[in-house]
Amino acid sequence: MEGSFTDFQPKSLNPDNINFTFDPSLILTLKKIGFNIFNLANNHSLDFGEKGFTQSQTYLKNNNIDYFGSPLNNNHLSVIKNIRGIKIGFIGYNEFAKSDFNEILEEIKKIKQETDFTVVYAHWGIEYQATFSKIQQGEAHQFIDAGADVILGSHPHVIQPIEVYKNKVIFYSLGNFLFDQTFSQKTQQGLGVGVVYNETNIDYYLLPIENKNFQVNLLGKEENDIILTKFANQSLVSENIKKQIIKGKLSINIF
Repeated sequence: MEGSFTDFQPKSLNPDNINFTFDPSLILTLKKIGFNIFNLANNHSLDFGEKGFTQSQTYLKNNNIDYFGSPLNNNHLSVIKNIRGIKIGFIGYNEFAKSDFNEILEEIKKIKQETDFTVVYAHWGIEYQATFSKIQQGEAHQFIDAGADVILGSHPHVIQPIEVYKNKVIFYSLGNFLFDQTFSQKTQQGLGVGVVYNETNIDYYLLPIENKNFQVNLLGKEENDIILTKFANQSLVSENIKKQIIKGKLSINIF
């Protein structure tokens, strides 16, 4: 959730306006659709200051929606959810905060001891860059070394390739889900990921999406196949995994 739910009026529209606030009444719509947890660790959660950020947290709490992560990486870094008997830890990380990176690693190590599956949401990278950076890769490897089971990335606003490192999947950037960057096709596309965890393996369902008239749509088969084939060919994975990506599902055995 790249921004905050606040009572503040949006700032006037112009090409240089990058301050985001959302109407709190939209929370009920999101909840009705099925959203029940948000990552708040990003570079826009404080666009309306600490007051706006606190308002957003309060609105989410009052609507029984969980959240984790902070724009400064300084509190409520994680949350643990018990989902059908499986303890899943969610940890948020904002690369652009001036904070000690080791604190995130320590949080991952801590949560790993308390959960069955650990998810790290990383807000990082270079906007509109189609490939991940060395910095992203280095941090991702450290996250996994510390105990992360999967990494889901955001901020570049376009889809970036994935990597499998130590049998863990790194989604460097899922692109945009719902965003108003209508100036290019790439910023109107994104990748939804369905993660199914069981005792023997983790299945990842890949769902290319596109914004049309500010609505999220699954792509038709032809466009879907084009995106997944390109995605597979650019990813840092084995040939077997590439074949799975093209089919829209990859399965990782748990050792």
